[in-house]
Amino acid sequence: MEHTKEYIISEYKKLKNHFGKPPSSGEFFKETNISERDLIKVFGSKAYSKLVTECGDIPNAFSKPKSILEQIGRAHV
Repeated sequence: MEHTKEYIISEYKKLKNHFGKPPSSGEFFKETNISERDLIKVFGSKAYSKLVTECGDIPNAFSKPKSILEQIGRAHV
């Protein structure tokens, strides 16, 4: 079943209202009939983060360590 962007957003907002906070991606996929693949079809890469942003919330950001080359480059600036 193809889900529209509007339907996906409404499901997110229903869950947010139900939980009293933005749902995690795990909660979203568990509680809705929307799969990660469905979400990617509508929002593209980093689909859940884009959905969260579209709904006015701030997506979780996982920091990743700087690469060795970035650290070396900064040391020689």
